[in-house]
Order: sequence, then structure tokens, then C-alpha cells
Amino acid sequence: TTEIYTLSLHDALPICTFSVTFTTETGPVYTVECKNDLGDPIWQFVANVTGTGVPITITDNTSSNASRFYRIHVQ
Repeated sequence: TTEIYTLSLHDALPICTFSVTFTTETGPVYTVECKNDLGDPIWQFVANVTGTGVPITITDNTSSNASRFYRIHVQ
């Protein structure tokens, strides 16, 4: 089946904090990863969270780049 998730991105510059809010289903584990450039060969781990059935916000305080790419996948 095709899963559709709603993403809400919040940029809190100049503090270099980035938050991602996404809807979840109860039970599955969601992995958030990032890259500074889509050409980078490896995605970097940001967080694992267990779905609660409500939107979850993950905050990434490690970004020092002007742009960063994120992905979320379900395990």
C-alpha cells in the first residue's frame, strides 16, 4: 500500500535548529535521516521514534549548513 505522510518544516534560523513534524500511526518506528547535499553517498541518522497515532516533532540541532535534506522512513 502507499502511505502518505504530512510534513511540516520549521526553520528557526539563526539558531541552526530545524524541526520536522509528521503524522504517525500507532506502533511503527519512524527513522529520520538527513544529508547536507543530495550527492552525499550516506544519509546521517537524526532520530528514531515510535509512532503514537498523532503528529510527532523531531528537532535537529546539529545543522550548520544553509540547507539540509531530510527523509523519514518506517521500519
